[in-house]
Parts: sequence; structure tokens; C-alpha cells
Amino acid sequence: MFGRKKVAPSSAPPPPPPRDDNAKNHPGHQAVLRHLADKEKEDPMMRPQLAGKIVYDLFVQMLAGDGSRVRIEDLISALASIGGHLCLVGVLDQLATEGKTPQQIGMVDVGCKDGHHYFFGDAPNQLLLESPAALLSLVLGTAHHYGAPVSLEMVGEVMKRTASQVGTGNFGRPELPEKHRSAMLPVDWVKHGRARMIEALDLYEVPPLVRPTAVGVALQRAIHESRTVLDPLMAARIAIECAVPMAKVDPKRFD
Repeated sequence: MFGRKKVAPSSAPPPPPPRDDNAKNHPGHQAVLRHLADKEKEDPMMRPQLAGKIVYDLFVQMLAGDGSRVRIEDLISALASIGGHLCLVGVLDQLATEGKTPQQIGMVDVGCKDGHHYFFGDAPNQLLLESPAALLSLVLGTAHHYGAPVSLEMVGEVMKRTASQVGTGNFGRPELPEKHRSAMLPVDWVKHGRARMIEALDLYEVPPLVRPTAVGVALQRAIHESRTVLDPLMAARIAIECAVPMAKVDPKRFD
């Protein structure tokens, strides 16, 4: 549960065990994939919507562990951190498929004294914010639906701060009230959670460029389910603070 509120599972079926190599070849799962391939011709959001429900359920189960309570700040932080990471991963994977370098599409690779690399450019921002189905577009839209006074300026401010902190000890440290801070930093959520997220998205054959949208759907569900115990404005702030920096970190850092 979130605080005193019981977690509501999604209407989607529970995810098959992500580490079961036979799950994808199961006849029932193959039937689901065929259904998705047929129906998404008319509804392109069908696959990310289903995958988002699967991801939401998976991370609720993971964070609950043997207990029954999930701290909503941790759930939103985990989903948003990995979702931001997948924005950059999707672009870099697409470039590799096309035989292009990040520099060829105007992206900048910044190496810093901390020994890590960071990427900046319009392409990851398209998946992060600058399209109707982008990760943070879905978050802001849901928060707004529940009355939160969200704005694009909220994201812009975090982007500016993130750029100024690259390579420093403050990079990727969300500026949030202490009671709303997550148990782990965004970089640690990516480190410890991305493999399970990717396994689930692979299972439903979600294309790399669509994966941030699927995570955005999961975040929409998290905001909806927790709206009585966490102000949707704060939920949006947490998601922004976690997703923005992780959309800049070189994925090789997590290999």
C-alpha cells in the first residue's frame, strides 16, 4: 500500500517471471503478441499502454518485497529514473542501427573529471518531454488532470540545473523536501532496476524508442493510485528530478 492506501494492481495480467526464458515462447504469450501486432495498427498506444501496466505491477511487487507496503516516492523515483535512462538508450540504439554517431545528429558527448560521459541533444529530449507521448508529457498531463499547477518551466529549470551540475557531486541529486526523497539516488535506481525493466519490455517486444512512453504510462498509474496520499504536484516534481539527469548519463556507466 501507499501510506494507508492499498496498492491497486492494474487490469492487465500479472507479468510472467521476467527471468523465465520460456515465457516469451509460451503459446498464450505469443497470442498476446499477435493480438498487439494486429490491434496497434489502429491504436499505436496499445503496446506501450499494456507494457506500462506490466511495468507498474512488476515494480510494485519488487518494492513491496515480502511486505505489503510500497513507499510511493520510491516507486515514482524508480520508474522515472529508469524511464529517463531509456530515453537516451533508445536514441543511441537507433543510431547504432542506422550506423550513425550521436554527433551526426547534433548531440554533444561531454567527458567530465568524474570519469563519466554525459550526452546532451534534442533527440533524447523528444522522448523525455517534447512530444505528446513523451515520458514527462504523460506525467505532467496526469498531474494536471488531478489539479496540479504543473508547467513546462518546471522541467526547464531542472534541465538547466542538471547541465550546470554535470560532473559534480551534486549531479543527479534531486532537490526535494527531505520527507519526499527516495531511498536511493536516481543513478542507483537505474543500476539496480533497469535489467528487470528491460526484461519486461523485451517480453512484450516494445521498441526502444517507445519504451519511455511505456514507463510514462506506468508513472501515470502511480500518480493516479497515490493521489490521495501524495500531492500530484509533488509526484510530478519527483519524476522530473529523477528522469532529467538520467536522460544524460552515458548508458555504458551501467554495463
